[in-house]
Formats: sequence, C-alpha cells, structure tokens
Amino acid sequence: MRKHSLFILFFFLSLHFPAQILSENQKLESLCRVWGFLKYYHPHVAKGNLNWDQQLFKKINELERINDKAALNNLYSNWITDLGKINECAECIPEADKTYFLKNFDLSWIDNSNIFTDITSQKLRYIEKNRNTDNNHFIGKGGRKIFFKNEHSYGSQFTSKQISLLELFRYWNYVEYFFPYKYQTDQKWNEVLAEMIPKFLTINNDEDYQLALAELVTKIDDSHAFLFSPLISLHQYGNRKLPLEYSYAEGRLIVTKINDNRLHEKTPFNIGDVIYDVNGKTIPQMVNSLGKYIPASNSWGKVNKLKSKLLFSNQDSLSVKLERNGQNIEVVAKTYFIKDIIVKKFQLHKNGSFWMKKRKSATSIWEFLLKMK
Repeated sequence: MRKHSLFILFFFLSLHFPAQILSENQKLESLCRVWGFLKYYHPHVAKGNLNWDQQLFKKINELERINDKAALNNLYSNWITDLGKINECAECIPEADKTYFLKNFDLSWIDNSNIFTDITSQKLRYIEKNRNTDNNHFIGKGGRKIFFKNEHSYGSQFTSKQISLLELFRYWNYVEYFFPYKYQTDQKWNEVLAEMIPKFLTINNDEDYQLALAELVTKIDDSHAFLFSPLISLHQYGNRKLPLEYSYAEGRLIVTKINDNRLHEKTPFNIGDVIYDVNGKTIPQMVNSLGKYIPASNSWGKVNKLKSKLLFSNQDSLSVKLERNGQNIEVVAKTYFIKDIIVKKFQLHKNGSFWMKKRKSATSIWEFLLKMK
C-alpha cells in the first residue's frame, strides 16, 4: 500500500512540476537578446578581449542539446559568471531630475519568467545597473553619430547556420540599441526577431541568404537603409524588359514612349496604353511583392524606388492586360536585354537646339534635362 502511495505522490508531483520545454525559437530569441545585451553592457566584453562572434557560435551549438528552461538558464548563468566579476558603478545611477526618452528603451525581456529564472534575471539586472561606461570596442563615435567597428565580415555567401544567425543577431541588436526611430517602425521590433529566426534557419543557398538579409533591412522602414547585390537584383527584377517608358499613376502604368530594338521587331503597344496587370498580378500587387525587399519610410517611397523596374523580367515574354481607347485587351509582348533596346535621346547642339540620336541606353529625356541643370 505504501508503494502505491509513493507512486501516486510521484505521479502527482510530475503532473504539477514538469520540466518547462522551450521551442527552438524561444531559445534563439533569448540568446540573441542576451548576447547583444552583454556585447554593449558588460564591461569586460566591451573591452574587446573576447572573440564575441565565437562566443555566439559556441552558444548556438550548445543550445542544440538544451530543451528546457532550467538547462537554458544554467547555460546563461555560467556564461555570465565566466565573463568575470563586475565592480559596482556609482555613475550608472540615473539622475532623478532628468527626463529620459524611453520609447526606444526596453529591457523588460530580462524579467520574462517564462524564459529566465530569478537568478539569471538578477545577474542581468546587476549588469544593467553596473554597465560599461567607458569606450566600447564595437562602437565608435563621430560628432553626434555613432558607428559600428571591429565587426568581422563573413562575406555575402551562405556558409553556415551559425553565421546566418550571427548576421541576424548583429543587425537586430544594432537596431534594438541604436536606431533612433525604432519605436516608429510598422512592425514591432520584438516581433521582427520572432518572425525572422525561422526564415534564417531554413536558408541553404546564397540567394535565400541575401534575400533574408534584404527583408530584415527593410523592416526598419527607413529610406536611407540599403542593401544591394546583383543576385538580389536579378531575382527581384530580371535582366530583360519590355521596350517601354511609362509614368505611374493610381496603381497603373501609362505608356509614354515605345523604344526600338536591335532586332527591328514590332511591339504590340501604343502610346497612351494603360497597363494594369502583368503576368496575372496587378501593379499594386507587384509593388507589394517586390516591396518586401525595398526599404522605405512609406508606401510611396517603395513605389518611387520600384516603378522603373516593374516591366523587368527573367522571362522571354510577358502577358500584359491594358486599357486602350476604353477597351480592355490582353497582349503577349516580347522582352529584351537592355543592350538590345535602342533609346532615342535628346542632345543639345552648341547653338542650343535639340537633335535626336539613337543609342543603346535606358536614359530618358528627363534624366538628361536634370543633368543639364
């Protein structure tokens, strides 16, 4: 009878105190936050005496053998202890009479009891209260600006899961701690991390890697952000296009000019045609699809960056729906390499008069006039 009672008691306890299992996303989110926090707050890490990238690679590998909260916190607690003792910082106490801008500042994740134990949270809070106040090995200052330094480049090619996650964690923490308009992004920055980790985990080639980085950069909704590679450009747009020039208005393309081609082939467009669908996608749908990789502060900014690329493709031809003289028609039109499109460009004589010259270029009269100003 006693054995049965002990078994029942053990079973009861196991039901009420199971090991708290964590998902891969939860583990990697917490690692990204802890690694970035220590990078910028811990006085010993800030000196640059540690290979902080290698520290991350090691922890990523160790996470593969960890499944529950207790083991994860044991990892973090030992890691923090191994970094060395931190002296108390008297100047780190905030002045009570100062007003601080706190919309971008959020360390509440430290107290997330679903991920961190009290011991780990206390250790992280101690580092916050006694944080590095000297120069940081990874941050430089120039006037009112800061810049990132001493960051090893691993190239633009996909090499491993560890390096892909490093680049994600690096950039996410750049924005987390230093981007002044983080609080104005369309998507909450915490949600960006949760969304992007699974995407970076599934990368297995150069194209996916660069596209994931481009999507990450786009998440800050800033027109000044920029990431370019020929691979991304080829994937997004292609290296062929319809021999047309056009203006963009209300989600449609109005044909303003039809260029010749070196093959002397006729194209099925007229000046004034209003294009509203290309290969089964409306123009706004194309902008939304391509805009996933185009940083801009608003929707018009995306349109402005994309509108010159909307009739590019990797295909030999495109199916185009358009409105002509009040009728909707569909045409299949051949695309050409840029070198095979002949653009008539206005040039200026010495006497001030214009003449036209055919040349292989995508430059328009408007671009030429702008150059003359």
